[in-house]
Amino acid sequence: MPKRENTTRDTAEGFIRIKKEIEAHHRQRWAKDRREILLELANLPDDSCARFRHRFRVLDVSVTKDDAAILEFRDQLRRFWSGNDPNGEALYFWVNKARLNNKQTWVVSLWADGSRSVHPNYHVLCLSLAIAGSEWRPKMAICANPECPQLYFLKGRKNQRFCDRPACSTYGQRQHKKTWWSEHGREWKEKWERVRRSSSKERRKKGR
Repeated sequence: MPKRENTTRDTAEGFIRIKKEIEAHHRQRWAKDRREILLELANLPDDSCARFRHRFRVLDVSVTKDDAAILEFRDQLRRFWSGNDPNGEALYFWVNKARLNNKQTWVVSLWADGSRSVHPNYHVLCLSLAIAGSEWRPKMAICANPECPQLYFLKGRKNQRFCDRPACSTYGQRQHKKTWWSEHGREWKEKWERVRRSSSKERRKKGR
């Protein structure tokens, strides 16, 4: 009997461990999906709703069939991203929209051992936006390169002004040099001129 009890306990503990690993994997996958939805929607051109629907096929059909609805969400997200929504009204709107449209905002998962777990239904676009918006708000930024095709990005560091596209990084370096020269160029030229004159005097002295 003790051996059987140990085997049963080991099996239960093994299942719990596997269950936790699966749940952790799902959380990571959902977090990645929410981040991609956020970036894709914020940078979505007016004529690219079909691409959005194709890439995120698991999102609720009632939203993804309607281009106008997708673009409305995009515009709300852009205002939120730009800091023009200081009170976070978009978050309330997205959450309430899911509720008012009778969306299934929570999902119950059944496991093989008969246990259940509850998690948000990330297939609902407005709910995913509300969760992702609250998660990523501190890192939302707009690329300072006016010609960037994907202006809305998530910062990797606090003072980052340009996205990670090579062209934008290069543009940022040029702007930094231009600004530095505008602020310090005259001083640098005067200093260099003094050094040059001093060097010329030294050479003339040695030549005598």
